[in-house]
Amino acid sequence: MTNAATDFHWADYLVLAAVLAVSTGIGFYTACCLKGQRTTSEYLHGGRQLQLFPVSMSVLASFLSAVSVLGTPLEVYLNGASFALFTLSFFISVPLTAHVFIPFFYQLKVATVYEYLELRFGRLIRLMGSSVFSLQMVFYMAIVLYAPALALSQVSNLSTHLSIVGLGIVCTVYTVMGGLRAVVYTDTFQVFIILSGVLMLIIKGISDVGGFEEMWRRASNGGRLDDVINSVFEPSLTIRHTFWSLTIGGAITTLSVYGINQTIVQRYLAVRKLSHAQRAAYLNLPANVFMTLLLCLLGLVAYACYVHCDPYLTGRIKAFDQLILVMVMDVLGSYPGLPGLFLACIFSASLSTVSSGVNALALVFLEDFVKPTYTAIRHTAMTDELSIVISKTLALTFGLVTVAMAYVTGTMDQTLVQITFMSFGMTGGPLLGLFLLAMFCPCANAWGAGVGLLCSLSFSFWIGIGAIVDGPRRTLLPLTSINCSRNATPILMSFVTYNITTTSLTTLNTTFTTQEATLLSDMTSSLDENPGYDGLALYQLSYMWYCVGSSSLVITIGLIISLLTGCSVHEEIHPELVVPLWQNLKTFIIRQKKNYDVWKTQKKAEEEKEEQKKDYKISLEDE
Repeated sequence: MTNAATDFHWADYLVLAAVLAVSTGIGFYTACCLKGQRTTSEYLHGGRQLQLFPVSMSVLASFLSAVSVLGTPLEVYLNGASFALFTLSFFISVPLTAHVFIPFFYQLKVATVYEYLELRFGRLIRLMGSSVFSLQMVFYMAIVLYAPALALSQVSNLSTHLSIVGLGIVCTVYTVMGGLRAVVYTDTFQVFIILSGVLMLIIKGISDVGGFEEMWRRASNGGRLDDVINSVFEPSLTIRHTFWSLTIGGAITTLSVYGINQTIVQRYLAVRKLSHAQRAAYLNLPANVFMTLLLCLLGLVAYACYVHCDPYLTGRIKAFDQLILVMVMDVLGSYPGLPGLFLACIFSASLSTVSSGVNALALVFLEDFVKPTYTAIRHTAMTDELSIVISKTLALTFGLVTVAMAYVTGTMDQTLVQITFMSFGMTGGPLLGLFLLAMFCPCANAWGAGVGLLCSLSFSFWIGIGAIVDGPRRTLLPLTSINCSRNATPILMSFVTYNITTTSLTTLNTTFTTQEATLLSDMTSSLDENPGYDGLALYQLSYMWYCVGSSSLVITIGLIISLLTGCSVHEEIHPELVVPLWQNLKTFIIRQKKNYDVWKTQKKAEEEKEEQKKDYKISLEDE
């Protein structure tokens, strides 16, 4: 593919500024023109009167972070299309969310999901859960904020630091001004920007490579489709992506987001009826499947565009995370305004996620830390007026903290997707295990919950960080720069292939300049995987199993410690604080048996009626 425009046109800046202005304008409109910002419930929960459609779009927008838009296509580009099987996980996690977690939290009417932990185990466990969530979200929001800043610096003359500050200010301003209503309505607008940007790049990219069939042929010849079939059903826990890790492991990972994450549950609790919250969850099932498949398709299109001239090997990009951004300028650069629209898509994805996180963190800190402390000191409840002021102050503070953390993220030598799954695997899994222990194990007590959570966090951080520092190298599929355009002036004009079976790096050219040799050495170290890896075996565990392992550890240790310290007496636990799993299962079986008996009776009656008709017909024929 030849290079197109390399810098932003003034029309691109105009489109990007317009999208940011609309997002900020929604916040001002919500704060100044809409009624219902007088209490903390109205500010942080939308008065629990939000409509079904914007809430479902807001949940979708929280899923579609800038990491998803940039990272999912890159995952397919480097490792193949097996990640598309991740969509199967939604068919497990969404029904569980809709019929188990949403009704459970909805009937409790809790301000935060961690308030439930206090009702179940006491205040200390609530604070522990809130602290883990806060750590998780601040780190994740920093990643999400860094991604579009990296994008803008790649395609314009603006620095990454300036982009981080600008985006952080916009996001913080409309979140502080409008509360949850502004977040939800802005998310709805941003979902359509994201969809239009991705579709536009896919359609133009397919057209440039010669049509869908040619794109598919290039992807197939490059091995990008083989992993969907080959080794997909392998039972090994060390293979990065298999059918089981992407469906079962993926379902547990998404359940830790959709089932117990405050940013998502807060939206479910903001609608008028339980049925509306469940519908919002189910609306996200086809939407998430569609968007994930669309982003995987974008990865295949990107490979078809650069099948003969990888931008990393030629030195056009310094990190693989910048791949889609270079593709935007190559494919859309000759159409002023369109690159700006796609960058607005990335910014919108980032804004929706960060605003959701800032709003949720403000609520969690207000309800779980500030209000109890205020009541303990002043011996009186905090007024709504003061609560709103503190909520906005907390939102502003977390916005600034996120900006600061985004600078730290830029120094980490990992891809965006790797960093994201590391943060969610190390914190989301233990939190999910804590809630499962509380909801489904009536005999669990506070000792079991606390020890189980701490042990699981220690284990997951040990495995996660150890895998990055001392784990086996990743295997990438073949990449090449053998057929680059002369106009592209590539740095490395050689064919670089990573052979999975022989683990050898092959090059067609053997004469390099110093700069070329340095780049090739970097590629060798980043692509090489030592087949004789002698490190800790647990470091080879696929990241898709992190949530499964850490959540299971909380439940196992929690139950053991609870047994050793004296289980909670079942009668002392309020029935609303646990899910009567076996009772519900028994009721379900009895209901199904009754339905089967009714169906069998009706079928028998119909058969008898048919027999009577046949007998009557035979009697008429005899006469």
